[in-house]
Amino acid sequence: MLLVKRGTREAEIGLRMAPLIDIVFLLLIFFMCVTEFSRREVEPLMLPRAMAGREGPEPRAPAVVNVMRDGSYRVSGRTLSSDELDAFLRRSAIGAGEEDGASRLAVRIRADAGTSYQHVQRVIVECGKSRISRISFGVAPRDEPAAGAGH
Repeated sequence: MLLVKRGTREAEIGLRMAPLIDIVFLLLIFFMCVTEFSRREVEPLMLPRAMAGREGPEPRAPAVVNVMRDGSYRVSGRTLSSDELDAFLRRSAIGAGEEDGASRLAVRIRADAGTSYQHVQRVIVECGKSRISRISFGVAPRDEPAAGAGH
């Protein structure tokens, strides 16, 4: 004999959609913001062509320093003076921590093909003073046009 208590119902099992939709919208907003920040790192430059070289592994989150044709420096959409660039590199190097006596910070230098090399050299020297040894250069591949954002 099966006894059933009055007032009891089977537990309703279901999937709540509202929290799932909230999470999807939050992820969508997050990726839209991240995409916008990554676009601000890369300035439209006429990059020099690479005649030789190899593509290395992509650093996790490199600091991107854009050297414009007129010799000005742009980082994250802001124009920096030489002194501001030096301070930025020092702060970033300290914030990234050290490994084997050198900073873990990776710096990508993207210089316009028409800029004087002395402006690029200044960034390299300041990286050395800040003990940053992971430096890469943005160039256009030899078989592609040099104009545009490039790598």
